[in-house]
Amino acid sequence: MACLIEIAYLTGQDIGVLVRILKKVDPEQPDEPHVCDEGIFFRRDKVKHSTGAAVMVEWTPRLRAAVSRLLALQAERALRKRASQRVETNHLFTKQAGTPLNYEAASNAWQRGIKRAEALYKVPPTMFRDIRAKALTDKEAREGIRAANAMGAHSTEAQTPGLRAAHERPAGRRSQVAVPGQ
Repeated sequence: MACLIEIAYLTGQDIGVLVRILKKVDPEQPDEPHVCDEGIFFRRDKVKHSTGAAVMVEWTPRLRAAVSRLLALQAERALRKRASQRVETNHLFTKQAGTPLNYEAASNAWQRGIKRAEALYKVPPTMFRDIRAKALTDKEAREGIRAANAMGAHSTEAQTPGLRAAHERPAGRRSQVAVPGQ
């Protein structure tokens, strides 16, 4: 889950897009999110008000480390299984059994983690989509509104400040997300 959260923040993508990331491009579905030499490719064409433009999130040391960590965990997990039990998949995010992680499983894991964090650390209620808002808000602060719009594949400049406003609401209505490593 930590790699999913880290990659969500570094790419500014939501959970539905992240669980579809492939380890390499599928020639039959080249527009599916995938890892490539330049970084991670996305096309947010299934979202209302999206530009449908391709987004290439270029490799940074932090993004490369998160993907490498995830792949290493998967390799370790596969080595612990007998050859007949190993599952081969092109999906970047997988369940413990090696099958592709789906939206429901990722959402359930997030909900369980947030409940533990709320109980142990008094973390305010947080939704996974808050990570996207935080990522785009931080991108705008570092590189400007155009960079944030490109990362989010927003069709208008009005959409990114809207995410920032939602992200900055007082706790209880929508929380602020603390991102590890910041």
